[in-house]
Amino acid sequence: MKDNSKKDKDVAKTLIFGWREARQLTIEWIKFQSLKVLRQKLPRVGLDTYVKHLIEMSEVQKSYANVLYGKDLDFSQVDKGLLSSNIMTKNQLINKLKIEDKRFYKAVNNIKNWSKPIKLFNKKYPLYYVIELLIRHETFHHGQFIAFCFSMNLRFPKSWKDTWALP
Repeated sequence: MKDNSKKDKDVAKTLIFGWREARQLTIEWIKFQSLKVLRQKLPRVGLDTYVKHLIEMSEVQKSYANVLYGKDLDFSQVDKGLLSSNIMTKNQLINKLKIEDKRFYKAVNNIKNWSKPIKLFNKKYPLYYVIELLIRHETFHHGQFIAFCFSMNLRFPKSWKDTWALP
């Protein structure tokens, strides 16, 4: 069997770079919008404020990071994280994300074998796939944020205009 460890390490490195970019856009989103906007009701069941979206994004990141630590993927704590959160400021939101980022990067920095197979959603993938899923999840929320902004006549940060070719 062919050893893909060098190739997989390079793929992981590229994905980590992509993750940093996606998360930076999220941080810039929080900084750009007012707390009033972040708390206003959205036309979505469950995650009906930007704050709830951002907390959920942090909790999902925690779940994916646990896989990098060798645990099974388990989203059961996501709802508990939403219910137990008492975030009141933009800085608290950013800090919550940064805490999970720190935990995530600690796991990433300790991985020796990105080729290691893991089982997610009843299929086998190389370990770096976790990062790809994390990027997808973050950008999925970015897309929702964009749709909500258009429907509510809200503005976008410059970085979002540049990245997503928004008006």
